[in-house]
Amino acid sequence: MIVPRGWILSVETEIKFLLSAPVARALSRDLFPAAVARADHLDTTYFDTPAGHLEAAKVALRLRLSDNRITQTIKTAPRASGPFSRGEVERVLSAPRLVLDDLKQVLSPRAYSHVTRTRVAPTFRTVFDRRRRLFRHTARSGAISTIELALDQGEIDTSRASHPICELELELKSGPPEGLLDLARDLQSRYGLRLSIDSKAARAARLHHGAAPDIWRAPPLNFTAETRIAEAYPAIVQACLTQFIANHENVLEVGAPEAIHQMRVSIRRLRSANGVFKPIIAAARVAPALALLKDIFEALGRVRDIDVLIAETFDKLAGMGLDKTQMAQLTPHLAAWREAELARVRALLETGDQWRAVFDIALWIETGAWRNIEDPVGRLWHARRLAEFAGPALDRRYRNVVKRARRATRDPLEWHRVRLDVKKLRYNAEFFVNACAGKTARVFARELRQLQEQLGSLNDLAVAADILAAAPPAADPMVANVIPRVRGFIEGAAAAALPGIVARLRKRWRTFAARPTFWTQSRTDAGRRP
Repeated sequence: MIVPRGWILSVETEIKFLLSAPVARALSRDLFPAAVARADHLDTTYFDTPAGHLEAAKVALRLRLSDNRITQTIKTAPRASGPFSRGEVERVLSAPRLVLDDLKQVLSPRAYSHVTRTRVAPTFRTVFDRRRRLFRHTARSGAISTIELALDQGEIDTSRASHPICELELELKSGPPEGLLDLARDLQSRYGLRLSIDSKAARAARLHHGAAPDIWRAPPLNFTAETRIAEAYPAIVQACLTQFIANHENVLEVGAPEAIHQMRVSIRRLRSANGVFKPIIAAARVAPALALLKDIFEALGRVRDIDVLIAETFDKLAGMGLDKTQMAQLTPHLAAWREAELARVRALLETGDQWRAVFDIALWIETGAWRNIEDPVGRLWHARRLAEFAGPALDRRYRNVVKRARRATRDPLEWHRVRLDVKKLRYNAEFFVNACAGKTARVFARELRQLQEQLGSLNDLAVAADILAAAPPAADPMVANVIPRVRGFIEGAAAAALPGIVARLRKRWRTFAARPTFWTQSRTDAGRRP
């Protein structure tokens, strides 16, 4: 690529922590003594269209004034391949006039057209003091990295509200990312820091709109037929970490049901990835980190169960004849129970143990410690195509699903086990679909998703009575009387509906089982390559 004069194209690797005022004072004292720190005053204006095209694309466009220097910067959201990497386009200007052509580097042609056809105007402003210094850090492995530490304190100012800025940024300037991760882990452990991948622009946009923190679904995995395992597995793990960190803010501040769900999905996908790639990775080295995340996963699970009962299962039960008055009486009690369980989740997250797990997993990936180099077979797989691994990875999981589904009767517990196996197969298959491109792969993935949804509907109905059985006693006598009545209705309705549900499940299963497995074709094609 020929880079036009004035442009600086880069991928910025940085880690951000949100700070309380006492922690900021401690960091200022310990890490930013006057003898080594430089102080700057930064006045930054962010721009967007009235319709928020840049915000929708998770792109920030800003002009920053510092020491009579005007800099235009465009930043993207964290990359799917890693939570600590962002795309950046930067140029120094002679006058405060935007150069919108730079947006071509980060926007699709359609999005760029929308922006350039519309008036771009200031949306909000940040004003803060930055104390920064360069720090040479030697990681445990001996790797040396140069890292800029920046302590930012000031204010986000929008037309509707303002909010303080108090954060620590660590940006990798030279050397391997391992050094950045290692230093961040040490500082987090020492000061109890709160990790965030939210930019100032993202927080300002939410403040301006009065919106809750974003909810992040699993980012796409853009693998191809030529993607190697040595590239694919780290990308899968990094995508899971991105999803986990990105939903953390919402879970702590809002606790939206979908954020709870997506944080659980991120952990489940990570565990699933380690399961499917188990023969070729050194999983034991990261087992303690995964154990920490498992505790969070289980705590989130109770909140998720209550959310599904209130938002989804009650609607199904209403269609089966459950008295809506009883549901209305019971819902506040369940909502209070949810808040208590959510408080347990937040207490776990406030310990900061999850950040130790995140950094340990990230270091495990970055240093290459994930490779099982002691196993000669596993070692050979690292350089091979992801598509070639699909067969060995998925065949066993697929056979387990087929075997269990064939044996399943009308017992909901048996179908629950089928559902868990299908969910594992779905997550496993999604890692390979793009690498095994074609209609067969897409159809298989769609059928698998539909099967899982139908199995989930059966499971939600089957476990609803168990969830109510686990609910805390109600202080209100009326609610206390309603709980067993609703439980009894659920048990009766589930028993009556079960034959029809199972019949529909078997029909769905026959449709799914008739589909060819996409990895068989992929394996055949791979064998034909010279």
